[in-house]
Amino acid sequence: MNQQRLLQPTFQQDIVRQGLFAEYHFDEKSGAYLLDYSGNNNHGILGNSLAANSNWPIRVPVGYHFKDDDFVELPLTIKNLLTKNGEFTVEIVLEIFTAQAIQIILASSLNSTDRFTINGTINKIRHNLYNGITYVNTEATGYVEKSPCFISTKMSNQFTETMVNKNMSVSSIGSNASATSACRFGLRTDNTLGLIGIISYASFYNRKLTSNEQNHNYNAVKNIMKKKGIYLP
Repeated sequence: MNQQRLLQPTFQQDIVRQGLFAEYHFDEKSGAYLLDYSGNNNHGILGNSLAANSNWPIRVPVGYHFKDDDFVELPLTIKNLLTKNGEFTVEIVLEIFTAQAIQIILASSLNSTDRFTINGTINKIRHNLYNGITYVNTEATGYVEKSPCFISTKMSNQFTETMVNKNMSVSSIGSNASATSACRFGLRTDNTLGLIGIISYASFYNRKLTSNEQNHNYNAVKNIMKKKGIYLP
């Protein structure tokens, strides 16, 4: 990809900038790229080619609508994000349309065990990453089907925490993730699990945000979403 030829987004909101690795607003009207607002050129590619195809999510006014077999490939990995202390943070706004057992939010494109999912049947967020030895497993309640939610999950020194909207629901101990394959929004590489819903925003940090920073970002992203007609609680 010739990144110099891409139009660079200039619109920025008052989110925390320190350690920001990538930020996506899912507001492109055309083209094959999901643009990175962080200034780091971590642009995503829709589907499996630059030509429109059946794996492209549909662009709608509030974001990208994924239909189970759609995905966006990202030029980053969880290992890219990890600091020497094993820190990273991922924040996403999404709306799920079905109570299907597993919905892929973010997955490794090459290693089918690395994933960040919704368990729609029990309304739980599951952060489930694999380092070749053991899983890093976190479940958080508070997700509501068919309602946009802000989800913020972070890891530091094998300790993971997930916040849904403004509620910190759970923390648990696991092993540091070290997935080396690229991440994607949507369909897992083995084509067995996907996403049926809309992603409206996402950001990645190469450090663990503080609780105050997560709450700050929730309020900032809430204002961004209002401009799309999305009202977070």
